[in-house]
Formats: sequence, C-alpha cells, structure tokens
Amino acid sequence: MENPPDPNSSPATGGRAWTCPACAVACAGRFCAGCGEKRIDPHDLTVSSVVAHAFEAVTHLDGRLLRTLKDLMFHPGMLTAAYTDGPRRRYFAPFQVFLLANIVFFLVQSLLGFHSLSNALASHIGEQGSSSQIYSALAHTLVDRRLAATDRTLAEYRDDFDAAVSVNAKALAVVLVPVWALLALITFVGARRPFAVYLVFALHFGAFFLLFDAIVMPVIGAPLDVVMKRIGRPELWDPVLSAGLVAVLTAYWALAARRAFGVSRLGATLKSLVMLLAFTPTIIAYRFVVFLVTLYTT
Repeated sequence: MENPPDPNSSPATGGRAWTCPACAVACAGRFCAGCGEKRIDPHDLTVSSVVAHAFEAVTHLDGRLLRTLKDLMFHPGMLTAAYTDGPRRRYFAPFQVFLLANIVFFLVQSLLGFHSLSNALASHIGEQGSSSQIYSALAHTLVDRRLAATDRTLAEYRDDFDAAVSVNAKALAVVLVPVWALLALITFVGARRPFAVYLVFALHFGAFFLLFDAIVMPVIGAPLDVVMKRIGRPELWDPVLSAGLVAVLTAYWALAARRAFGVSRLGATLKSLVMLLAFTPTIIAYRFVVFLVTLYTT
C-alpha cells in the first residue's frame, strides 16, 4: 500500500529534504517545523508571485487598519476586550494603535497649525492675544531667567522654542499612558484585572483622544478660534474647546469601561466622573512638563 501524500510536500521540492536557512533544522515538507520558514521554490521567484504577495499584504493591512480604527472610534472598549479575551489577530497591537494615532495627530497639527499638546511659547507665557495656561506667570518668570542666562532676547528665542516644542510633545505623549492606566486602576480596581489590562485600556483611550482631537481641531477648533478673536476674547478659546473635549472623553471612558471591565452602566457613569475631574489637570501637568523640557533643552 502506498503511503498517503505529505500535506506539506510540494512538486517543486520533489519530497527532498532541505535545511532551513533561518534555524538550520532539517526539513522534508514545504515549511520548517522549527520556525515556519517556507522553502523557496521556482514559483516564488516569478513576477506573478511578487504581485500576489503584495496584493495580499496591502489588502490584509487595509482590512486590519480599517477594522481597528472603526472599533476604536465607534465601539469604545472593544479593542481592549479583544486584547484581553480575544480575538487579537484582527486588530493592531495596542502600542501600534497609539503610535499610529500619535503620528496622525502631530501630522495634522503641523499641517493645520493648531496647538493642543505642543503649545507655542506665547501660550505658555500667556502673551496678549493667545490662550494662556494656569502656570503662565511662573512660565514667564522661568523664560526671563533662561533668556538672561543665555544672553538672548525673547524674539530670538521664540522660533527655537516653537520648533522644538512640537518634537518634545510628540516624544513625551507616551508619558500620559501610565498616568491614565493608574487612573483606570484606581477607578475600576474592583474589576481585578492585571495592570497590563489597564495599560492597554489607557493606550486605546489615548489613541482615541489623539485621533478625536485631530478631527475636532480643524472642524470645530479653527472656526471657534475665529469667533473668539472677533468678539475680542481669544483667551477663552482653549477653555471652551477643552470643556467640550473633556465631556466627550468622559463619555468614551464610561462606555469603554463597560465593555473592557464589565462595569454596570450606573457604575461606569459614576466612576467616569473621576476622569472628568482628572483629565484637565493631567493635560495641564503634561503641558508644563513639555514646557520645562523644551525650555531647558533650547
């Protein structure tokens, strides 16, 4: 009786043994039993094979990307729940999602010239005609001391600061994640999840924040800025826009918690008030850290 055909065998290999170039394991089929490396056959070196692999890669990437963005934006907590309980392969990994959102946010910010996380020097020190910060008086004093120590004028220093602050804000955005993870842990401690789950929740929440802000700024923020300047109250732009943003983020936090941690509707709503109270101070503290890093590195 003939032996059944090897499901891994290929006419191109003729059933001959080969040595995996990746891990040096002796193999008989099309794929290495040690690492999964595929034996290269003549078809793999044809133009049609290259085109087929390229099409598969693009369609697979697009499918995962669109599914990830759709569920991140419109189904709060679904990505965290999938990471915790599965399925995972249909989505980008949590840090990939956050990194992608970070890139999109700062790209849009750079192209359209709005400032949310990387405020210009004028905003930090509270110059006339720009939105000020709660720490602007202190920031102005620190800038004056820095200028005196480096023998520069404010006009000379402004361009250096504004060019560097965007880079620093992008690099430091990730420091918000452990803060939000700790906040989620404190708020939903009864869920009894490993800290990694709260960290993943924070990465997804941060990604939503960056993407939503990238949409809100040009669509609502820019027209609001024009209105505030026309009525002579440009300093109100930041607090008014921030209030609306915080309201949306608080609602998202509550909805995401229900799916990610199994919290009841009432419990999620009540506990989301912690986010409502903590979000603005967190962003203010982040802006001040970015200001200090930029001030003393330029």
